Amino acid sequence: MMVSVSTPLTGSQVSEYLRNDPLAASVAYYEKDPKYSNVIWDGRGAEALGLQVVATKENFDAVLKGYDPRTGDVLVAEKYSSKSGEMEHRSGIDITTSVPKSWSIGALALDDKKLIEIAETAAEKLRTHIEQNNLQSRQSIEGEYKAVNTNSAVWAVSTHSISRPTEKDASLQPQLHVHNFLTNMTQRSDGSWGAVHNDLIYKDQKELGRIFRNELMLMARENGYAVEITDRQNTFFELKGIPKELNEEFSGRRQQIVERVQELKEESKYTGISNGRLYEIANQDTKVAKNIENVKIEDLQNSWIETIKGKGYSVGQLRDNLKIINLEKTEGLNEYEAIRLSAGNISKSQSAFLEKNVIDTAIAMNPGEKSVVEYKRAFDDLTADREIIKLGELQKGHIARNVYSTPEMMNVERQNIRIINESKGQAEVVCDKAKVQHFIEEKQKQNGWNYTTGQKHAIETISSSKDSTVIVQGYAGVGKSKSMGAVREFAEANGVKVRGFGFTGKSAKELSKEGIESQTLHSFLHSNAEIQRGKEIWIVDEASMVSSRQGLEILQKAKENGVKVALVGDVSQFQSIEAGRFMKDIQDHTTVDKVEMTEILRQKTEHMQQLVAALQEKNTDKALEILSDRVNEIEDKQERMNVVVERYLQVEAEGKDVILLVNNNSDRIQLNEMIREAKVEAGQLEKGETFNVLEPANINNQFRGFADSYKEGQVIFTSERIQDIEAGQKGHIEAIDKDTNSITVTFKDNEIDININTHHDSFSAFNLKELQFSEGDQIVFLKNDGKLEIQNGTQGVIKDIDERGNAIIKTDEGKDVRLNIEYDHMREKGDHTCNYSHITHAYAVTEMKAQGDTYEHVIWSPDTHNEQSVNYNAFDVSATRATHDFEIYTDNKEALTELVREEQFKSSTLDYESKEITETADIQSEHHQELSL
Repeated sequence: MMVSVSTPLTGSQVSEYLRNDPLAASVAYYEKDPKYSNVIWDGRGAEALGLQVVATKENFDAVLKGYDPRTGDVLVAEKYSSKSGEMEHRSGIDITTSVPKSWSIGALALDDKKLIEIAETAAEKLRTHIEQNNLQSRQSIEGEYKAVNTNSAVWAVSTHSISRPTEKDASLQPQLHVHNFLTNMTQRSDGSWGAVHNDLIYKDQKELGRIFRNELMLMARENGYAVEITDRQNTFFELKGIPKELNEEFSGRRQQIVERVQELKEESKYTGISNGRLYEIANQDTKVAKNIENVKIEDLQNSWIETIKGKGYSVGQLRDNLKIINLEKTEGLNEYEAIRLSAGNISKSQSAFLEKNVIDTAIAMNPGEKSVVEYKRAFDDLTADREIIKLGELQKGHIARNVYSTPEMMNVERQNIRIINESKGQAEVVCDKAKVQHFIEEKQKQNGWNYTTGQKHAIETISSSKDSTVIVQGYAGVGKSKSMGAVREFAEANGVKVRGFGFTGKSAKELSKEGIESQTLHSFLHSNAEIQRGKEIWIVDEASMVSSRQGLEILQKAKENGVKVALVGDVSQFQSIEAGRFMKDIQDHTTVDKVEMTEILRQKTEHMQQLVAALQEKNTDKALEILSDRVNEIEDKQERMNVVVERYLQVEAEGKDVILLVNNNSDRIQLNEMIREAKVEAGQLEKGETFNVLEPANINNQFRGFADSYKEGQVIFTSERIQDIEAGQKGHIEAIDKDTNSITVTFKDNEIDININTHHDSFSAFNLKELQFSEGDQIVFLKNDGKLEIQNGTQGVIKDIDERGNAIIKTDEGKDVRLNIEYDHMREKGDHTCNYSHITHAYAVTEMKAQGDTYEHVIWSPDTHNEQSVNYNAFDVSATRATHDFEIYTDNKEALTELVREEQFKSSTLDYESKEITETADIQSEHHQELSL
């Protein structure tokens, strides 16, 4: 039940299979020309060429060659050299729409022609959508080639009825699918013809698949069929009334592809390749030629019916079940509600977004309820009413797309800038600059060492600036924390209280080491702390990870209380997971006092200082050149992992503090297992006992709103009140309801149903996992715990552990923590250890988890197949963790060089300015003088 898109095909590749299926022979009008008449024309481009509904040999061959079928003139002369060295014309791409197996059984084995009609209509609607939204051609405009929308396709369409036989099973099985062949010619707005530019189709393949499945589901319900959603994330479904046993019986081809995908996943060269691409490769690898000579659809139907009867099912009863089972009517969202909810959800993680993302999310939340045309109309209407705002165009390569946001998000980001700029000269906490300088001089004498120029500037500016907001851009390893400690010491000597807020518990802990009363930003914003007006300085650390909304909250709170705020961070490090890029926006768009700290203190060797200096300049090519012999390419993944593990153990044996950094969790898990096994085998660790511990479920933000993203048996912790359940409560997921998009959770003796649409941001989910631990194991804590004074990301070593999980862990700060790691451990009387199960091994960690840490030696192993997580920021964070040495092991040097040139992409509405945007922001500001979040 997918939409697959082929690579460009030649006429010789497509002409045979497109018209080769037994279903054609059963349709009367095809008999006019049985060799070609199961191919029909569609699209505005076909209409412009005068192509009638049914293809003929002459016009079919002409179009595949790029000729005008009326005159024989060349419309598209694009050619390429084939493997044989001959020049061939790219005829087009095949966009195949396939229905669920239960649908194929109903349509073909049970001979329900209505299901065939719906499948063809859904494919037609998808073709129309592609023609209106994805069809482009490259055209020279003012001397530059750009991709322009054409809205004019020439489609050659053929409905097929069977899947390919497999090596294990040569029988022909029912598989209804439509080949929507997009020929390589399109008419531009000026009347000229050109080749089709396919990039938008490939980019949007996932969204196109969801649109097709949505149209299928919608029309099925409208025609009295019932559907069962099997995978809400992907909008996969089956028809009710067809037993699962029959779906499996007729899925030999599908099962062979799935088996081949599993084989490919085990081959190292395919590691990191998307599932969609793996299925395409598996499809090609397992193809067996169709032998359908003299095969009639009636004969196939008879054989399929015999198979059904052989499984003990009544054909008549199954036919009745398809229709009578849909007695209940669904009550989904209307198209406007769905688009509003979708835009609101997306704006939690991105300030600016594309129309396709909003419609795709609306369909995923509301599958089979409204058509894509209705969603598109609702989006346009809400844009016209300014509930959604068009910001401008986002240009990437040859492609430009409109970008949108919500008025609320625009207001947030503009209020951030407005509040900060209005804070210029408004500080209530101001100390004499000369007095600050004298303090610095005396402090340096006391310390026996001097502050850097950047550190002095930071201390002076935060303490003496007349602006109530100060911005400090401090690169990694420049001594920001020491500077903040000096600010605290000077301020307190002058009757001013300093508070520290870290985005993470770990960063808050770093501030507390400097004597600053600190907590996480989130906990402070949700507290009722007593604030001394005009007598406090707030230091917000890791401000690059603060979202636009959180930024507004802290700025508003500071303004209300006459507090000076120092926003300290590094835009080169990882950005906020939530919407916005607060730190970069306020650096680029405000006029208050700013400090840049660049002098490197962390790195102790010459080549590391040179490396970090190059990264500060964002010169990644130079950085890689400095590393040169420390950048290792090993294409085979398993071989690379073996080498990395061996290198880690070698560096550790030299007595160095070493960490292994990776860019994905699957690599982290595997490498931790390999390192631990090697240490056990070498006698450095005992095998230990097996314990049940909790690890974050790591559900992608865009999937947190879907019930089937969760699993029965998972543990959740509430962060906000849900019905009668207070924040901070632990529950167990007992059941998942995909139809209502809800989960059933047990809290102690209370069982409730949680609507995921409205509450997915109100809890965190964790998986129970069995891991072995013993004395000497390196671990990392995965959740903040105020009682134990543990921060998420803090590492430690197990000093002692018994078979029940009672452990003493020495943190990297030298503190002993007593706890029990076994989940739901029933402590015996007199055993006062705290239960805390949020731990895992920490020989290898992700770059994100390592941000803020320092190690003597860092090994970075980025897999470039996971290209979304390989960028400049990941390179910078990884390299700047190391004091003495840094080395890279990757699968592809060339790809790595390209990927690290690009910064982590976070959108901002401030990237786009227009009269309409400014007016909208002003209107919002009038209605909400200060936005309450």
